[in-house]
Amino acid sequence: MAESAVSEPAGTQAGLYTRNATGLVRTAGLTDTVFFNWISGGAIGLALVYNVYWILNGFPGVDIVQSTLVTLVFALCAVLVFALLAAAIPRSGGDYVFVSRILHPLWGFVSSWTNFISVAAYAGWVAWFCAVAFISGSASVLAQVSGITALGDFGTWAATPTGALVLGTIVLLFAAVSMAAGLQFSLRVITVLAIVGLIGLVLSAIVFLLNDHAAFVAKFNEFAGSALGSDPYNAMVALGAKNGFTPAPQGSADFASATLPAAVVAFYATGYTVWSIYIAGEVKGSGSRNRQLAAMAIPMVLNVLVLIGMVVLMFRTVGYDFLSSASYVYNYAPANYPLGVPPFVNFFASLLSGNAILNVIIGISWIVWPVAMALLIMVGYSRLLFAWSFDGVLPRALADVNERTHSPLKA
Repeated sequence: MAESAVSEPAGTQAGLYTRNATGLVRTAGLTDTVFFNWISGGAIGLALVYNVYWILNGFPGVDIVQSTLVTLVFALCAVLVFALLAAAIPRSGGDYVFVSRILHPLWGFVSSWTNFISVAAYAGWVAWFCAVAFISGSASVLAQVSGITALGDFGTWAATPTGALVLGTIVLLFAAVSMAAGLQFSLRVITVLAIVGLIGLVLSAIVFLLNDHAAFVAKFNEFAGSALGSDPYNAMVALGAKNGFTPAPQGSADFASATLPAAVVAFYATGYTVWSIYIAGEVKGSGSRNRQLAAMAIPMVLNVLVLIGMVVLMFRTVGYDFLSSASYVYNYAPANYPLGVPPFVNFFASLLSGNAILNVIIGISWIVWPVAMALLIMVGYSRLLFAWSFDGVLPRALADVNERTHSPLKA
């Protein structure tokens, strides 16, 4: 449960970097902050989709579990550094605040500006990906299970440029409205979305655990028969080879040239559970090292366990060669990819559920991950704009804080 909602004005603690009150208040409890950071770690459901996809495309034969374990040392270092910095300088604004106070405001702005541009673009990509990968996949599988053809048409439309634009815009508008309602409301929305996503992860893990490889082959063959002929599963593997993919056994890739580079991708899920640095001036007890460490380390450990567990179950049930081949065709020869839904983990979990009600629950639970990520980015980077403005880098008006929501609405 979140802590008591007693608001503590930010900027009132004594210390070297304390300034006058910013107008922000400390309303974020430990529970909400943990879920906030859990979403920032790739919103693990989102990371499970494209981390696996990117790694299999870039490093055939790599052992993703091994790559994930390699990231642990670096992820721990990231957590330690940012937790200690957030405790020492509990100001909202993230890395800009740290770099500008430790080195120089110019370097703080330059480093945070590059991050702002890249992550702002990433927010748009997340909204697009929500439509083409999550909404499309869930609707397509539900159409097959329920027999409602309109759902299949909707799933196909969701993956088109027009569908992705419309649905992605809705995702971003939802995130913007939630963010404008104030930090406490935004954090509760993120926490609820994360819990729904967690339920979906558990159900998906159970589905993978209760179905063996033969069951998946049968389900996939039933789903893809019209697109791939009489033996769709093996046809997909053969399609990869036909389009230039050379299968490699799992774990056969070289450690230095494949496992280590793949760890950079895996690090996105394990090393980025530190996003609460952007709201550090609004977190209760933010000056406590132990509290900061807990808020960042708990989601980091959880992400490692979820990523490894789901990857092991997915490869066991779906098959490494099949996943590698399908991902390769979808990425490098999209015109030859025969299905209307991407070959991602959420699609496979929905396909195996075999039950309309369970399919709806799993489908919705996977959709919440990119929605939560879009909201998290808006909350975090509104605080970066606020910090720039509060320091005079941007017009002072952007530092105005709404008296009702205690949020920098203009930023």
